[in-house]
Amino acid sequence: MKKYLTLEELLKKIDLITKLYHVVRIVDPVHKEAFFYENRQFTQQDLPCYSFWEKNKICENCISIQALEEEEVYAKVELKKEEAYLILSVPLQLKDRKVILELMQNVTKERVLFDSIDHSKEEIYLLLKNRNKNIIKNDVTKLFNKRYIYERLPFDILCSNLREESFCLIMVRIDNLKEINKNYGQSYGDKILSNLANVLVKQKLMEDQWVARYSADTFIFVLNNFTQEQSKHWMENLKKDIKKFNFQWDKNCIDMMFSMGIYSTFQVNISMEELLHRVEMSLQRIE
Repeated sequence: MKKYLTLEELLKKIDLITKLYHVVRIVDPVHKEAFFYENRQFTQQDLPCYSFWEKNKICENCISIQALEEEEVYAKVELKKEEAYLILSVPLQLKDRKVILELMQNVTKERVLFDSIDHSKEEIYLLLKNRNKNIIKNDVTKLFNKRYIYERLPFDILCSNLREESFCLIMVRIDNLKEINKNYGQSYGDKILSNLANVLVKQKLMEDQWVARYSADTFIFVLNNFTQEQSKHWMENLKKDIKKFNFQWDKNCIDMMFSMGIYSTFQVNISMEELLHRVEMSLQRIE
C-alpha cells in the first residue's frame, strides 16, 4: 500500500484541496519549517510552523511528527485562541525528504462539534485542550509519556546541532519494580511510580529542559544547553534525592533499587535511537 503522496500528485489535486480546507501547508515537523499554499504555489514562512497557533512554543502534541514516524494519516482538533481547527496530517514525499501536508478546517461554527454535546462552547474548548494535553501525559505519573519523547527529542537533537550547544540525557530506572508488582500488586507499584514522579518533577529544570516516563520502570531527563560539568553536578543532586526515596504503604516498607545513567555531548550527531541506547548502556546501580 502506498503511504506517500508525490509532489506531482499533490499539485494535480491542490485546487480541489484548497476549496475544502481553510489552510493548506507543507510542514517539516523536525526542522519546524512551514510552506503555505497561496496563489498556486507554496511559500516558506519566516517563522517556525508552531507560530500559527500563537503560543510561542513548540506543540506538545504534534501529530505531524506522529504521522511522519508512523507513515499514516493522523487527525486532531486544535485550538487557536477562540477558534477550533480540525487538522489532517498526511505524509508526503518531496524530493529528498519526507514532510507533512497539513490540511486545516476551521470548525468553530460547526454545529456537529458544539451543538451535539451538552456543554457550552467554553466547556468544549476546555475539554479539547485537556484531551490534547492528556495524550502526551502518562496516566500514572502525570509526566510526559513515550509519545512526547519521540515527538520532542528529535527537535532537541536538531537544535543542539544548529545552535552548537551541549546536550545531556539522564536516565533513571527502578531496578526492582517488576519484583514489587509481583509481590505486592501493580497498585502498589503505581503508587511508587507516582511518588517518585513527584520527586523527579521537583528537580530544578531550566526552560526547554524536561522529564518524561520512558518505559514501565524508566524515566529520562533532557538537559538542553548543559555542559558536561553542569550535567554531572545536576545528576549528583538528583542522586541524593533518589537515595532518600523510600515508600511505605499498608505497613509494607521495602528497599528501593535504582540505577542511573548519563550521556553528555557537544552537538548531538547521532540518531535519537542511538542516543537512548547509549544512555541506557551507561546505567549503573546507585549504592
